[in-house]
Amino acid sequence: MIEKRLSMRLDELDELEDMRIMQNARQGMYRTSGFDKNYDDYDSYDDYKDYDDYDSYDDYKDYDDYDSYDDYKDYDDYDSYDDYKDYDYKKYDDYNYNVRFADKGEEIDFEFENYMEKRQKLKAQMEESTKEHREGIARKLIDATENVRLVKNELLNWIITIMLAIFVAVVAKNLIIINAVVPTGSMENTIMPGDNIIGNRMAYAFSEPKRGDIVIFRYPDDESQKFIKRVIGLPGDKIYINEGRIYINDSLIPLEEPYLKEEWTQMAGPLEYEVPEGCYFMMGDNRNNSSDSRYWKHTYVKRSEIIGKGECVYFPLKHFGKMK
Repeated sequence: MIEKRLSMRLDELDELEDMRIMQNARQGMYRTSGFDKNYDDYDSYDDYKDYDDYDSYDDYKDYDDYDSYDDYKDYDDYDSYDDYKDYDYKKYDDYNYNVRFADKGEEIDFEFENYMEKRQKLKAQMEESTKEHREGIARKLIDATENVRLVKNELLNWIITIMLAIFVAVVAKNLIIINAVVPTGSMENTIMPGDNIIGNRMAYAFSEPKRGDIVIFRYPDDESQKFIKRVIGLPGDKIYINEGRIYINDSLIPLEEPYLKEEWTQMAGPLEYEVPEGCYFMMGDNRNNSSDSRYWKHTYVKRSEIIGKGECVYFPLKHFGKMK
């Protein structure tokens, strides 16, 4: 009985040893063919085959000292070797591999997730930056377009203003304003030589010239020229000039003329004039040096030849002022 049990035990040891060797081989502990040669290093079963090498049966206590065989349950209660022979060691190795690298894999997955998250954030920032850049460019283009439009509008407004000013100036010059330069001193001290004057064309549109008005008219002897003189005689007046005094319509009181530059000396006299209807008798304020109705071939200025009324001197500034 004991021999049988020893034999079974040895067989079990051999099988377990074989299983251990196979497992180690699968785990890579034996990498060369030396495994086959070294197998002899293990104790062979022959070392145990001689029963006499073991202590004699007498050395063992009575079998009864051992637990009876009945104390051991049927051997069949244990899982048979067949339950283990088909054990999937590769699956076990895969499990060990998975266990060994599970933490590392989780760490790698975590780092990869962080990388992807950072990448997405960076991509979003780049897209946002690109969007802002595009919007900035669009705003600049819109602003530039708006500026161009404003410049065009401003330029158009200036052009319209200038054209309108030119139009007004032309219309005013031809219909309203007279702009002229007086070249002579016949109207000193009221108007000095070289003064720039402005006349009003509309002054006599609804009225007639009055005695003492300074008027601009076409020269009766040459209508291409314009003269400026003071009105002395009105249509129908009788004018008597003697010793530097002017008498109107048989008046015994001479005409008051505060605008004269100086007392004037009559070269010949007395002089008498009767102004025709629709005509005017003109004289300069500088009586000693003025070419006027006293000396012209065509003595009188027709109403139709009067262009306008002299209003003011605007240049030079020291002479600026209204004509009186």
